[in-house]
Order: sequence, then structure tokens, then C-alpha cells
Amino acid sequence: MVTTRRAAAALAAAAAAASLIAGCGSDEESSATDSVTTTTPPDPTTPPADLEWDQFQSIWLPFAAEGPASNTGNGAVSGFTHSPQGAALAAIHQTVRMSVARDDQWAIVVHNGIAPGPERDAFAVNRSQISVTAAADPAEAPLLSGYVVDNYTDERADISIRTAFCDKSVSVTATTVVWTGQDWKLQLPAADDPTPRVYVYDPQTVDYHTSREVTLDAPDTACTGQEGTP
Repeated sequence: MVTTRRAAAALAAAAAAASLIAGCGSDEESSATDSVTTTTPPDPTTPPADLEWDQFQSIWLPFAAEGPASNTGNGAVSGFTHSPQGAALAAIHQTVRMSVARDDQWAIVVHNGIAPGPERDAFAVNRSQISVTAAADPAEAPLLSGYVVDNYTDERADISIRTAFCDKSVSVTATTVVWTGQDWKLQLPAADDPTPRVYVYDPQTVDYHTSREVTLDAPDTACTGQEGTP
């Protein structure tokens, strides 16, 4: 898999090389055609296939053909395909799960879902100082509305996740996942990184490209009948 720009450059180079070969040698030599195999770049706007929903700590999460393939039942999931869709699903799952996992779940969630390094260590230290023993109030749980793959390469993907709430407020969370060779892992920002990761959604913002959004529309049964249902 390659980025769209790199794929276009590779395709142009291949076409140029083919024209040079065709222009050299005799008629007999030029009559032979060499097939050139090209790789179609992945389309990050294609929705995940066979999408289904299941709850974790009162929050509806998407499951699809691109992952997660493994769900241990204790909060940790893994097995996301090496594709934009797999990267987006990993970003969503790992962000939500690390945020709301119970005291008996968070250690395995962090170990399985977050890229190792000082950022993960710092998060573990901070998480150990608080206690989460119950699921979130369904009426206050975020509803996953969609995502945008802002940047994608074989090694890294930047994903913006849009969530809505029963009071009609909407937020966007900026995330990054990295490919470990076997799976996508959430890359936490450095402790001294001042860049905001969660911000109020503004339809006019240039930070969230609605034209490239993959819509998810999580079940909103918790908001049914409530004032301000999104």
C-alpha cells in the first residue's frame, strides 16, 4: 500500500519507462509488449465492509470485515487489516477502550492497543491513580458519527473521529495509529505536546474534511425520546 501521491508518481514513472522502451530498437523488438503491474492505491473514503455494532461500557463500537478480528471479552481487541479502514477502526476502538475501560480491564487494553513507549508508560501511571468501576451513563455516552482519514501510509495513519451527544453537541478527536508489522496500535501524543486532540466540531472548520468523511451513524437508542436527540 502506498499513498495516493506516491502511487501517482510511480504510475507516471512506469508509463514514461514504457514509452522509452517502445521508442527504441527495431520493429521486431517493439512488437513485443511487456505487461506492467500497478497497485491501486487504497481509497480511505470507502466504508468498512459488513459493518455491525456492539457495546463496550455503554458505548456502541463498530465491528467490520477489517477488524477487530479478535475480541477477548475483557476489553482488549486486536486484528485490524493493513488498510485505511483497519486503521480507522483501530483508532476508534483503542481510543474509546483506553478511555472507559474498568479497573480490571485497562491494563490489558493499554498493553494490547497502545504503541509502546514513554507516552504509554505515562498514561499507565496516570490511569492507575483513578478508578473506573462502572459503565458510562448511556445518556451521556458519545455516539460515533463518522471519521476522516487525514493521512495514510503503510506505517502510520492520522484519523479524525467525529462524535455526537444527546444534547446535540458534537466533537472531533484527532488520533494517530502506527503499524507494528502485525496490527495497528494507537500512538499517544507526547506529554509536552500542546496540540489539542479534542475540539468542538464546527461545520466551517478546515480541520475536519466532511467531503472525505466515512459516515458511521452509531445506534442512538439511548437518546430516543430525550430532548436534544442528535
